[in-house]
Amino acid sequence: MRPTEEETRKAIKKDSRDVDVVVIDDDESMCEGCRQTLEGAGYKTATAKNGEEGLLLAARSHPRVVVVDLKMPDMSGIEVIARISKLFPNIAAILMSGYFTFHPGYASLQLGALDFIQKPFEPEQLLKAVRLGMTTTDDS
Repeated sequence: MRPTEEETRKAIKKDSRDVDVVVIDDDESMCEGCRQTLEGAGYKTATAKNGEEGLLLAARSHPRVVVVDLKMPDMSGIEVIARISKLFPNIAAILMSGYFTFHPGYASLQLGALDFIQKPFEPEQLLKAVRLGMTTTDDS
């Protein structure tokens, strides 16, 4: 069952930012690789295995950036980004996918994604997108 917007908002802790980046992907090895790359660059990073878990984690941890896979079983990355953009407009969203076609990438950018990363990608591509996200978000 997906959390409602009200449940997601109630999950927010306003006292601190627990992580810099949340990676949301149903592929555990992709989550782990992203986490290692980002933490190696000094970013506090958390991972979620699906969209629902990612939304709740974003609500609780106040990241500046979320990196979201396009195709996941519970909800698409585009839906995750749309909900994050509506609920948390100060969080920069980056979409990643191995299934890129013009339409999902275009749709994600229209719904608020800052960037798109084509899988497989080099660590520097991820870091470049996250650095861009960090410069475009409010650090409050």
